[in-house]
Amino acid sequence: MIETARIRRAETAGKSFGQLLGWHLLRGTRPGAPRNRAGRRWGTKEFAAAVGVSDRTVRFWLKDQHLPPEIETIERLLFGHNLSSHVEWRLELRHAHASGRKDVPELQRREPEATRPAPVPEPRELTLSLLERRPMTVAACKFIGLASRDAKDDPEDVRTATVRLHELAAEVVERFGGTVVRVPGDALLIYFGYPEAREDDPERAVRAALELVRAMRRVEGAPPAPLCPRVGIATGTMLVGGIEAPQEWFGEPLNLALALRSSVPSESGVVIASSTRALLGSFFDASNLRRSR
Repeated sequence: MIETARIRRAETAGKSFGQLLGWHLLRGTRPGAPRNRAGRRWGTKEFAAAVGVSDRTVRFWLKDQHLPPEIETIERLLFGHNLSSHVEWRLELRHAHASGRKDVPELQRREPEATRPAPVPEPRELTLSLLERRPMTVAACKFIGLASRDAKDDPEDVRTATVRLHELAAEVVERFGGTVVRVPGDALLIYFGYPEAREDDPERAVRAALELVRAMRRVEGAPPAPLCPRVGIATGTMLVGGIEAPQEWFGEPLNLALALRSSVPSESGVVIASSTRALLGSFFDASNLRRSR
């Protein structure tokens, strides 16, 4: 036994970690293994699977190109779970591992590229849009006759009449589910389809406009020049939203409704775009006008 220990120390003296590990793999150190496997050499793939690494990593260890971060698992496979067994072998392997970590350059001691985690990308800044696209019907209304009264009456009287006019218009429009947006002066903008959308919004917009024309004829205390609402209506996709009032409204239907409002052929009346007419069916009688440019 003494002679055998001397021979073993001569074979392992001064070896690096990779050389020592290779010696044990060739020797077939397998404590507690069945008799038919005791002393059987370790294969690279077999040992790698037992440790839980790739066989490529084990080859790097054997060539001293890389070192394992810890050797507890390797010790248990080669020398068993009992720390009091094969003490000299354990100490030799630990010493070689500690010495190797000092001698092997840092670049070589890194794990193979495939085992390093990928860098975490920096979070991108996201832009949150508060606007949404909605199919809507827009009615642009202008009260002809209010401006002439503004020039003659006291500003307080004009303000009182304008507020009463807007309130009356809002009552009419809200009965049909529309939203009234007041603009300075003698005009109103009316929206159908936001915040609540309905399948018959174009029909509701036309009915509200016709009722608004009739209601202005019944206004008590009308000015010497009667109020004549002119309304243009168009349907299409709008960009609408925003957090604070007033809401933001963008889209071709708004621009077209404003243009149609100016093309009303009489003192008061309603003109609708072809986009709205196509959605009304036969509910209303309509006549063609020259296309507005």
